[in-house]
Amino acid sequence: MRKRQPSEPIAALGDDIRQMAQKAYCNLDSKAQESLALNQFYKILPIEMKCRCINKNCETVADAVDDVDRYEAILGDEYDKKKANVRAVGSNETEHQAMLQRIEKRLELLEKGSTPLKNVKDWRNQIQTRPAPRNEKRGTCFVCNSPDHFFRNCPTFIQCKSCTAPGHDDGKDKASSQGKESSSSTYNQGNDKPNRPQTSIPQGKQKVRTGHIEEIRSQWDNGFYTNGMIDGTKVIFLIDKHMTKFGYVEPTFHKEIQCSMVPGVIDTQAIEMVENFVNCSDADVTLHENLHIGVCEPYEDVFYSERVASINRNKENVTEMCEGKLPEYLKDLFKRSSAHLDYLQKEALETLLIRYQSVFAKSTAELGRTDRVQHKYRSFHSYKTAATTPTNWKTRNRAGRNSEDARSQGHRAF
Repeated sequence: MRKRQPSEPIAALGDDIRQMAQKAYCNLDSKAQESLALNQFYKILPIEMKCRCINKNCETVADAVDDVDRYEAILGDEYDKKKANVRAVGSNETEHQAMLQRIEKRLELLEKGSTPLKNVKDWRNQIQTRPAPRNEKRGTCFVCNSPDHFFRNCPTFIQCKSCTAPGHDDGKDKASSQGKESSSSTYNQGNDKPNRPQTSIPQGKQKVRTGHIEEIRSQWDNGFYTNGMIDGTKVIFLIDKHMTKFGYVEPTFHKEIQCSMVPGVIDTQAIEMVENFVNCSDADVTLHENLHIGVCEPYEDVFYSERVASINRNKENVTEMCEGKLPEYLKDLFKRSSAHLDYLQKEALETLLIRYQSVFAKSTAELGRTDRVQHKYRSFHSYKTAATTPTNWKTRNRAGRNSEDARSQGHRAF
């Protein structure tokens, strides 16, 4: 909330509040903006000034400013009013009495001076008799893993002109050290410091130094990402394979700075790439180094999908799918079969019946005359007169022991 500063004119305060209301409520009309500014102006005034302005029926901020300015000219500003002063209380003690008290305090300190010395002596004795520390885990060298020294004092990296150790003056050792440096330079991406000669370190004790790249994190069409270190800071490297000529850039919106880049297609093999960065806020924004502003993906993966070369379909199926209506003689079957199915299953069943509607017979007269299925139908008399082995039918009625009743029941069951 806006507050009045000391020695600030009331007219300047009213103009500032009116401008703030016009900016904040730009979609309202002038009367509504003036009313909101007047209410905010009343909140800043003291209760006495607020009551005077209400009694005057001020409709605008300008009217209220005139009334407040008139009263302050007569009564004075509230900041100019003198504060209540407290009368100082004098002391009854004389100067001599205060001096005597200071002398007595010094004498007491001199009398008690032996006790602090005794405490200091006891403290020194405690330090001397303190037990020796336990064998705690000490730090080791970052290169040779030795507990006797640290990296800054490691003899491996101390370069001395008068040293005759192998690797300094011997040409063969120099060549071997240069070979190691060249091989390690492929893994030293992003490290600006010169490589130093390395010595053989036992297997299992080697550590990843600054600038080394670890295992592959994730792989894309345009390269692969991997974790690494640069001067002790963890970073992510992108090794570009240039497998895709164009890439699609998607922005990353930052809530803190309210900025984002414009999406679009860029040429990944271009020497200079220009991207537009939009500031969505009214204030100026400072962009720092290594700010993540967007993601670049292969253009083909974003805008091109899988395509089918050709589709071969029968003319009969095409006409059936175009019609898309369930025949009248299959509606009863569909109704009974889809009683306990959900919506998707009903659609699949209806599609299946429409596609293979020629398999089903439209009436009892068409049984055995369909196009795709050949039904084998023989009457009971043909089975009776055929020269085959007779079939013994067991009756379900256990009470019927008569052979004729059993035979008749078997015929009915067949």
